[in-house]
Amino acid sequence: MSDNGHTIHVPAKFARHARHYIEGYMRGYLGHFDKREAARAREAKKVTHVAADYRQHGTAERHCARCSMFRGVNDCTTVQAPISPQAVCKLFEKRESRVQQRLRKGV
Repeated sequence: MSDNGHTIHVPAKFARHARHYIEGYMRGYLGHFDKREAARAREAKKVTHVAADYRQHGTAERHCARCSMFRGVNDCTTVQAPISPQAVCKLFEKRESRVQQRLRKGV
């Protein structure tokens, strides 16, 4: 099927249900697009490296890998990517250990 110069190839086994196949394809495509847009919006709300006073090397006690906002390489809930586990910024919050979490919850 073709519309406005775009072509969606419908496999022969779905030819009888081409309309449903294309509708499902477009729902998946739009869902993927919506997720990417949401990720861009979240990233735009984050603080820049300059505003966070981001530095490439922290101390043994203060670095991104030990921060509560660090979610993995290049992922922080507050500062824009790229993020290094050895770096540090002025927004650092020490992550609670699992023992401390259990004591606080009373488990």
